[in-house]
Amino acid sequence: MELTKSRIVGLGVFVVALAVALFLVVDGPSDGRPDADGVVAVVVEGFVFSPAQLTLPAGQPVTLVIDNRNEFIHHLTVGRSAVEEDGRAVGFEEDLFAGVSVVADPPRAWLPPTPTVDTVTLNLPARSTVTYRFTLPEDRVGTWQIGCFVGRGCETRISPEAEVRVE
Repeated sequence: MELTKSRIVGLGVFVVALAVALFLVVDGPSDGRPDADGVVAVVVEGFVFSPAQLTLPAGQPVTLVIDNRNEFIHHLTVGRSAVEEDGRAVGFEEDLFAGVSVVADPPRAWLPPTPTVDTVTLNLPARSTVTYRFTLPEDRVGTWQIGCFVGRGCETRISPEAEVRVE
């Protein structure tokens, strides 16, 4: 079989497409649901979450792996009913993780409520992968938003479609 220029180009395109497909299967984000081991992977680039929608089971162990590919820290909260002060969102009335036992790696990636911040904060250091292990109680079933209320203008830059559904 003679290798013509068009066959070489076609073969090159096929190899690149295969490499991209393998990356998405092996190293890319999940479909937003835990796999057979209870693991769900999320990639954060800029202010975009991939996948943007997570579906987590209530009453079953979950391992959430978040890869922050940014040169900056993200401080995320997951809740419902945004609270506004002076026309600016400052937090949520309800916190998805309130009272939930979570094991974070690294441990500093899990910031419990404080006297000045009354929701749990998921602290994602720059260029890092953080793992959270938890089981959500049955009373958390429903849809929850992802927000950032630390830093200037953060809450307006989080992907509006980013959400967590608990079933």
